Amino acid sequence: MPIALLPSAENAGIVATGIIVRDNLVYENQKAGIVDPGEQCDDGNSVNGDGCDDNCTFTACGNGIVSPGEDCDDGNTQNGDSCPAGCHFGEPSCGNCVDDDGNGLVDALDPACQPGTLTLGAAALTPSRGLLRLTGTLPIPAAPGGAVAFVLADGNGTVLCGDLGTLAAAGSGRYAAHGKIGAGRVSLRAREDGSFALTARKLDLSKLDDPNVRVGLSLGDAHFAGAGPFRARGGRRIYP
Repeated sequence: MPIALLPSAENAGIVATGIIVRDNLVYENQKAGIVDPGEQCDDGNSVNGDGCDDNCTFTACGNGIVSPGEDCDDGNTQNGDSCPAGCHFGEPSCGNCVDDDGNGLVDALDPACQPGTLTLGAAALTPSRGLLRLTGTLPIPAAPGGAVAFVLADGNGTVLCGDLGTLAAAGSGRYAAHGKIGAGRVSLRAREDGSFALTARKLDLSKLDDPNVRVGLSLGDAHFAGAGPFRARGGRRIYP
């Protein structure tokens, strides 16, 4: 709303610090880079998801702005209304390789599954030969077990997803699971310290066409997700 009237039209269109002058009227410039009363923040732009959103509130679930990584945001963090408290629509199953809530994210890669952090280590993908080797760490639960699911995606969507069977003890402090995804064979080996290695051959990696690769693992009811930019080297894509 206008907060003052200028005496003449000569200043119309001038933008001053904290105000906008238009048609002889002075308006408060909400995105002037100055935190005014009633604002939580003001970073001087109208970009959402950068820490200070377009409505001058901090980027967060419940601020009324749907930021990257959110499915919805109705301005509160209450359940029972149009948007769940965590700003993510429900994912009925986090191990069925189906995008149940239609947000383009499958299983452990969907924030609705509340995944823990999977930190990628050395990794290599060879699409032409269907080879995959991923190492990394994750906060493995005490006495892990249950069904194991693996999902691989890039910036354009899901590349592959499948069930690796049941996680079983494979020696002192070691665990393993093996399964098939399409014609490919995939093996997971993990240790109680959280380190893991995932290897596969004969996978169909034809959908892998973006360098930003995302990896999701489910160990029973525990889900983990991580991502990293892979770079081309010969016929392979490697990380880091």
